[in-house]
Amino acid sequence: MENYSEKIKASEPTRQRRGLYVKRAALFVLTFIIFLIGLWIIDLFKTPADFRIVRPVEGEQVSLYLSNYIMPRLHNESQYGKPFDLELSQAGINEILARHIDPNALAKAGLSDLSAHFKKDQIVIIARTNYSGFNLIASMAIEPEIDKDGKLLLDADKFQVGRSSLPFAAEMIKKKIIAALGENFKMGKTDEFINAVLHTGKIDPVFKINSSKLRIEKITVQNEELIIHFLPEHNG
Repeated sequence: MENYSEKIKASEPTRQRRGLYVKRAALFVLTFIIFLIGLWIIDLFKTPADFRIVRPVEGEQVSLYLSNYIMPRLHNESQYGKPFDLELSQAGINEILARHIDPNALAKAGLSDLSAHFKKDQIVIIARTNYSGFNLIASMAIEPEIDKDGKLLLDADKFQVGRSSLPFAAEMIKKKIIAALGENFKMGKTDEFINAVLHTGKIDPVFKINSSKLRIEKITVQNEELIIHFLPEHNG
């Protein structure tokens, strides 16, 4: 009996040490989780490294990048009936946005300072927005892809607020940005593009330029540049 009692007494410090270790481990894990949540919340209010403010330009002047580069290039190349590449710069696209986006339409969608950024394989749309009373910077990444059937897929499944992912607000961010773009660019296949982004749908990427039809065969996105490869679409 004495030996048994002595064993119990000897094991008590061991149990106490184990209990202390468990408490310390639990406290460490809890502290680490709180630390990560804190970093996530702080990142919500940080400005993304590639965010640039694009201020709307007042006046009726058409974008020079659109009128002096894109439209003449499409017009001229479409007449040759040969494949060609159209290179679009990030700066040029943002100049179009600055000239042709109505600040009132942006405000109606709960946005301001909307801009486009080209990164490897992604078109990132960034804007200021308001979420639950906080002014934040929201972004939506679109990955354009031509599938094996020649359809254009616009996959928009990456959303951030500040520098943090915000999955539960993804649908809100998507709808706000798409509503703003749709309100400002009501032309051609705009409705199809909006539907494709909202519902991960597909578009037949054929466009009529003058009397010619052009099909998008490939889209390449790299840093600050978007390259669209067109093929002439022959009837019959």
